[in-house]
Amino acid sequence: MYNTKRMEHHFKRVAGVYGRVRNTDPDIIDAVIPYLPRDRHRLNVADIGCGTGRYSKLIATRPDTNMRLLCVY
Repeated sequence: MYNTKRMEHHFKRVAGVYGRVRNTDPDIIDAVIPYLPRDRHRLNVADIGCGTGRYSKLIATRPDTNMRLLCVY
């Protein structure tokens, strides 16, 4: 069984560094967007394991998406 408190402590400790040293490739978002339903009024999306939310932020700021994001790190 995993020690959830220990894991939480670890990921909170490395999240700041991770956000600074990792590149965010917007091409990944461009590749996903065409697969989303076009006739959506409001799309509910969950980003499970979003980490620092860097890709979720890119999706949320696109003018061609109308979605509500639930981000779970």
